[in-house]
Amino acid sequence: MAARLLDIAQQAGVSEATVSRVLNDRPGVSTETRQAVLTALDVLGYERPARLRKRSAGLVGLVVPELDNPIFPAFAQIIESNLAQGGYTPVLCTQTPGGVTEDEYVEMLLDRQVSGIVFVSGLHADTAADHERYHKLLARPLPIVLVNGYLDGIDAPFISNDDVASMDLAVSHLAASTDPRALTMVSFIRNTTENWLASAKNSAKVGSRRSTRSANSRSCSTEKLRRSVG
Repeated sequence: MAARLLDIAQQAGVSEATVSRVLNDRPGVSTETRQAVLTALDVLGYERPARLRKRSAGLVGLVVPELDNPIFPAFAQIIESNLAQGGYTPVLCTQTPGGVTEDEYVEMLLDRQVSGIVFVSGLHADTAADHERYHKLLARPLPIVLVNGYLDGIDAPFISNDDVASMDLAVSHLAASTDPRALTMVSFIRNTTENWLASAKNSAKVGSRRSTRSANSRSCSTEKLRRSVG
């Protein structure tokens, strides 16, 4: 039990004593901290104690990729906390290579009559995937939210950064630096970008609007890199 408490405490960013108080439903813990501990339980795959399973306004599915990448547990923790504050119970569905697929998770969630589904870096981010699955969910109708990846033609909320603008900002910052480490990184990015462009010219996907926009931005960024390393 001690190792389990330690894992939960590290995931939630609190002490083991705080985890113990939450699991035993004792007072003296703020609502925000209590929810952080409960979310850590979900992220780590532990079952909540029966006394902590309270009635909710409904279930909301949260489909995320494998949790080895630290950004996805962070996404899950923030989304679950906000869902709980709204009175909803999150159902975390973690994908692993060779494991349950996104479509299989969706079927399971529909069987549980969820009130909505949040997809993080799902098939909506794959331009080669069949996106009709999302149209079918919206036609039920079932609310969905798509995180980390934009898709034209889907009438649903999207939460995603602008990859092109982010790349341009990063390259500009490195190109303007005189730090030897930054110059080494610039050289590496330049070579990687040029290899990507050479490969992209032979790809059938280059004709798509999204790929063309990204290739153009990478071309501009490559020029900055060439000038910076001379």
